[in-house]
Amino acid sequence: MTDAQRQQASNYKIAILVVALAFVFNFLGRGVGNTYMAFLVPLDREYEWTRTATASVYSFYMLASALAAPLVGVIFDRFGPRIVYRSGLIIMGCAYLLASHLTELWQLYLLVGVLSGISVSALGMIPASALIGRWYQKGTSTAIGIAYAGFGAGNLLIVPFSQYMISTEGWRAGYEVLGAILLICVPFTFLLPWNRIKAGSPDYQPVKAESDQSQKRTALLKSAMKTPDFWSLVVVVFFASFAVFVVMVQAIIFLVDHGFSATHAAAAFGITGMLSVFGMVSIGWLLHHFGNRNVVTFSFLLTFIGTVFIYILSYKHSPIILWLYVLTFGLSQGVRGPIVSVICTRLYAGSAHATIYGTISALGTLGSATGAWASGFLYDYSGEYRLGFMAGMVSVFLGAIPFLVNKKIANA
Repeated sequence: MTDAQRQQASNYKIAILVVALAFVFNFLGRGVGNTYMAFLVPLDREYEWTRTATASVYSFYMLASALAAPLVGVIFDRFGPRIVYRSGLIIMGCAYLLASHLTELWQLYLLVGVLSGISVSALGMIPASALIGRWYQKGTSTAIGIAYAGFGAGNLLIVPFSQYMISTEGWRAGYEVLGAILLICVPFTFLLPWNRIKAGSPDYQPVKAESDQSQKRTALLKSAMKTPDFWSLVVVVFFASFAVFVVMVQAIIFLVDHGFSATHAAAAFGITGMLSVFGMVSIGWLLHHFGNRNVVTFSFLLTFIGTVFIYILSYKHSPIILWLYVLTFGLSQGVRGPIVSVICTRLYAGSAHATIYGTISALGTLGSATGAWASGFLYDYSGEYRLGFMAGMVSVFLGAIPFLVNKKIANA
């Protein structure tokens, strides 16, 4: 084998490693973060906190993730993935270990809300999208779809595992185990070739160094924020996130309240995550054959239908309707995220990509926080879940509008 061939093989391995790492860190971050839906049931039973208060913990989690996103982008642009990923694992692992000893509501907000949210941002798609952009000038959408699939895989495996721990050992032991798993992963980050990963493929053309890169990134961000494309993507992420989380945060406890066992409810939640993997992995093929607008519109339609099914469940206990909800809601649950990430990579490639995408993620993900809060508030206000589900249906239509009126993001 010649030197050129060996170098090409090495580049190929690093490119595969980049996608694998993005998948694994998404798997750990969002998988562990979304276990709160399972912990909500025992916390609701043990403490006399309102549903608004407990659901708002997840709002703080999403809000912290959103507010941390621009900072994560800046840190990544300046210091690279090693610091970002390692910090995310350490902070989240310590937060969950401490959460096993919580006794007050403010502790839940700080540990499982704020610190967990910051960590998920560091472990999520901001560094992943930037790295994939450096290694995949072709096949970007497929690579990003695989990375996003870590979200669904985490829901499939980690959430039911947490429910098992809660059922057998209690919720405090569940938090201890999750924290330990995250911290055990930290030493493995010292074995990775971070400098090589950060450098990008030979085809990657980084922007030439300037005297003040932070000023340039800020200028590029301000320039992007003056365009309708930037705000169109924000609107899509905001309302898509609201539509999902106004339903998803209460899904497990809703099913338990309507006659399903906690194990059955957690399994349904996990399978919803598994189905989202299929949607996200296939996103590259779907976009190539059907285009952004058609794929997004169809995904919003599936989300709407899935929300209708869970709304029907509030009137009728039916395993068949439950699985129809799981199928439709699950397949569409995470599709908008990879699409927005792909579009952002194409529209804002360069040294400020992570900063711009982080800002879009931060502003749009406020919809997740609002949806989580609304799910608890509307439950306390009405005494049942239907108003929250109806709000999700309305949000679906609002989220689809930008792809119907903005030709640039529809065809990017």
